Amino acid sequence: MPYQTGTTTSATDLKAIIETFAAANGWVGQGAPVVSYGQGLGFFQLAAVSSDRLRMMGGNGVDGSGNLTGTPGIGGDIWLPSTAWPATYHLFAHTNPVGLWCVVNYQSEYYQWLGCGDITKYGAWTGGNWAGGWASSASSILQPYLDVTTAGQTGSSNYPPCAPFYKGNGVDTAQQHGAYLHCELDGAIWPGNGTGSYPLFATYADPLHARMPSLWNSQSVLTPYWLWLPRANGYGSILGHIEHLRSVRVDNYTAGDIITLGTAKWKVFPWWRKDTTNREGGANTTGTWGFALAYDGP
Repeated sequence: MPYQTGTTTSATDLKAIIETFAAANGWVGQGAPVVSYGQGLGFFQLAAVSSDRLRMMGGNGVDGSGNLTGTPGIGGDIWLPSTAWPATYHLFAHTNPVGLWCVVNYQSEYYQWLGCGDITKYGAWTGGNWAGGWASSASSILQPYLDVTTAGQTGSSNYPPCAPFYKGNGVDTAQQHGAYLHCELDGAIWPGNGTGSYPLFATYADPLHARMPSLWNSQSVLTPYWLWLPRANGYGSILGHIEHLRSVRVDNYTAGDIITLGTAKWKVFPWWRKDTTNREGGANTTGTWGFALAYDGP
């Protein structure tokens, strides 16, 4: 599980850093003049939309020019304020199944992410690759939403959530999502991208989150990142989980902390900005909602 950290000066610089890291860890570049990278089931492509904004797109293949195929263009952005550069990046590469993550820390207490790879699938269905990131508009840099205390997932109709497979305001529209999964069920290829119900994590995991951290030892369980797909009959089908990602309440953790469980190590981050006063998050904070990535660094 290779790990790399350093400083980046712009979206263009970060694009080159991620592509070099990906190529060194099994992601094969294909096509020209556009270059996409593939490994496992999935493919991704990076585009520096501006000096401040880096976009990751996911797809199911690559054409002769390097453009993504199979409902391309799905994914998300890292979009920092222009005053936030230089920033610190953290890169993670995973195997069995493959995964690639970039976490950017800027202005001391803020974090954004990009990710892609394959999930560990349960059952036989076509797909399993995913891609995502946050943010999707200039305003969403200041307006993240990650509130799962009432109907499971709420937010603003204008801003997406800043965690994968959460959903803002209960609306299945492309701009509301933090990640996309290739899952060919119920007539959709990438559900939630215009057709089909969107795969979800938070609604079903919320009962566990509501009980963290433990009143006994102040620790939070590292919750596997299960994905469910709501079905037309009113039930949900569990699709699998993102193998090297865990959800964790970070009340008693600091960004960058390492959790060691046996021989496994996990590096902890908030989804955007930690705030123990407003644990459930809001317009300028993600409270104590956070995540951990499998890690083998120092």
